[in-house]
Amino acid sequence: MFDMVSDVAAEKHGQTFDFLDINRNGYLQRGDFEDIAKRLARSASNEDMHIVVSAYLQFWEDLCRKLKVADDGQISRDEYIEGIEAVAKSSPHGFDEGIAQMPRAILVLYDADGDGRLSAKEFLAFQTALGVAPEQASIGLLAIDRDADGFVTAEDLMQACREFVCSDDPHAPGNWLFGGLKPRPIRYY
Repeated sequence: MFDMVSDVAAEKHGQTFDFLDINRNGYLQRGDFEDIAKRLARSASNEDMHIVVSAYLQFWEDLCRKLKVADDGQISRDEYIEGIEAVAKSSPHGFDEGIAQMPRAILVLYDADGDGRLSAKEFLAFQTALGVAPEQASIGLLAIDRDADGFVTAEDLMQACREFVCSDDPHAPGNWLFGGLKPRPIRYY
């Protein structure tokens, strides 16, 4: 189906497309990125909302530039799947330059006590805003909280996001960031 995209990456990028396509018209547009940022920042201060909206719009602009799409244009599901691969893997720093601002913005929004990490309650609030089912969000917390201390640190969140976007490993803990992948058949050796 895709020239350079693995099946695992296509599934994960398809998940994020579905999450971002707020108006469900089958295309991503600038308004989708503004709307998802506002949904995530619903109860935030104006300053924090601005941080999140800016992060999502920067991602939109980077994606448009990489795909050679006008900023007021639209991106299909297939274009997004290939485009996110291109943004993330365009250079050794592609993820950091094109995507990393979003998990940083999420931490600003959901770290209510300002301790630099998300408690279980804060992480689950973030997952609820994403639309992840509670049982899958709980599994996501267990997977992403690598030292099992009950907190998702900035490093945990960044690593999970990097795995979700860049890794082709179907068992990477970061795959739980948006509710996990479809179950795969067991292979007996």
